[in-house]
Amino acid sequence: MKDRNDALLLFTAIGFVAYFVLNCIAMPFYPGGSITDRSYSGYRFWENFYSDLGTITAWNGQANVISFWFFESAMIVFILAVISFAIAIWGLFRSETDKRSRNLTVFSLTGCAIALIFVTFIPFDTATTIHELFFAIGVLLSIPGGVVLGKMLLKHDKVPRILGRLIQVYALVVVYFLVGAGISPSLQFTALLQKILVFAIVFVFPVESLAIKKYRDQL
Repeated sequence: MKDRNDALLLFTAIGFVAYFVLNCIAMPFYPGGSITDRSYSGYRFWENFYSDLGTITAWNGQANVISFWFFESAMIVFILAVISFAIAIWGLFRSETDKRSRNLTVFSLTGCAIALIFVTFIPFDTATTIHELFFAIGVLLSIPGGVVLGKMLLKHDKVPRILGRLIQVYALVVVYFLVGAGISPSLQFTALLQKILVFAIVFVFPVESLAIKKYRDQL
């Protein structure tokens, strides 16, 4: 069981990093344009959304084949990483005092993964509103998981408190993203907020998963 949980946590860390790397590889192959400006060529990091990489037809009208498949692969790896993390949390936090918080964390992560499946297989350019809706749902569902997991980690005295605080800071970043996106003066600003959110995910979850792996015997 310990070996399985270790493998799941290691895959979680690798999966989140791989998600970012695959998207970075996809960017040079993106033909160009955004939902608000279809005239330019290439991917503008601070202006385009990650979802632009997963369009079937780029916003400038050109076929988006290579970038599309890198994005799809990245999303599938991301979803598997979330599910792996949820299974590991379920297997590690077995005490009665953690049971309720563990269940909520796993429910939160599972809901997030399900929402992201819809994000993956409903391209941004074919059903923009539905794609955005499921993305928002997935991001929103990650908040209670972050808050409660942080609370669980803080209860264990032998686990560094920074780990509990770090995952709660992530949840706060998500709140700021959702509020900022809701009142954003432009889609370019929302794209910037999305990049900050992804940076937080790619940093926090590999750190959390590897740290939980290291301190698993203290849980």
